[in-house]
Formats: sequence, C-alpha cells, structure tokens
Amino acid sequence: MWPTGTTVHNPVTLEWGRVAVSPEDSGGAFLRAEMLAQPTGHPAGPHFHPHQEEHFEVVSGELHYRLGDTTGTVGPGQEVTVPAGVHHDWWNEGDEVCHAFVTVTPPGNFQEMIGAVWGLAALGRTNDYGAPSPLDGILLAEAFSDDAVFLKPPPVVQKALARVAAPLVRATGRSVTSDEVQQAALVDPGSWPASQ
Repeated sequence: MWPTGTTVHNPVTLEWGRVAVSPEDSGGAFLRAEMLAQPTGHPAGPHFHPHQEEHFEVVSGELHYRLGDTTGTVGPGQEVTVPAGVHHDWWNEGDEVCHAFVTVTPPGNFQEMIGAVWGLAALGRTNDYGAPSPLDGILLAEAFSDDAVFLKPPPVVQKALARVAAPLVRATGRSVTSDEVQQAALVDPGSWPASQ
C-alpha cells in the first residue's frame, strides 16, 4: 500500500511512522517502519496480532511495554519481540521522544490497518485515547481481524458483531477502508520531527 519513505502521523496517540522497508521492497516478507512516540504516546489500546510477529528496536528514549502478563522497559540498543497471538501494549512514559524501528513479519495488511486506525484519529473519529467509535470498531474487526484484535470488547464479541452488524453499518455508507480514511494520516515527509 505505502511505498518506502511514506510518512504518517496520529495526532491523538502522538505517534509518527515512516516506512523504512515496504512489503513490496522486502518481497512480501516483512514491513519495517521507523517510529517516533512523543511523551505519553501509545497505540489505541491493548491488542494482539493473530498471525504476525512485531519486533521493536529502540534507538533513543524508552519504550515501556506489557507483553502478556509481563511488563518492562527497553532503552537505546535494546529490543523486544512480540510473538503472534500474544496480547500487548506499549507507551512512552518518559520525558523524551522514543525513537524505534518496528518490524512486522509477515506484513499481512498491517499498513492498511494502521492507515484505518490512524486515519480515523486524524478525522476525529476516535475518543481522546485514540480508540475508534463502536461503529468504526465493528468495521475494523471485520476488515482487519487477521492483523490486529483489540482486547475490548472481548474478541469473541467483536467477531460476532463483525459478522452480524458490519453489513448494516456499511449500508449506512460508513467505511474504515475508504481512500478518505486511508489517506487521512498521511503527512509530508518533511514534517518528520527534526530532533530525530
């Protein structure tokens, strides 16, 4: 979806991303992105990736994480790997920007999922934490259940809602995969914070 060099920003969760190696450039083997998380930055909520491993390599700052029932912190030169199917969360509770590289293997539709979640935030369709509205959550569960599953509501409820309610929500014209949503988080590469 996004070529190497594409830059995106989530103004709600205070994350920046830049594609370092696109799935196309890796022969479909992986996606590698550069990430900046400003102080208090975080993803939209605890989640897991059913089929993908996510690997974080910290360049500067600190990445605080919860991996299953374990919590920890990784700093410059340190790494943490999230196996497929393991629920996790991360955040930046430090005073400086966390600069890291994230590799997702295999890439699946990870870029499109990020495009949807971050695009919804850029369009004002999330709460103050960056979580999607219930209707958009149903559509995300339908479109991206192979790439990311949030822990709330329980995954079994999300699956049922996606099967039963998503067609009704889509019938209203609502979408999380439209060009409008998928392009909303795209920013000029020159806007990447200069301090990094």
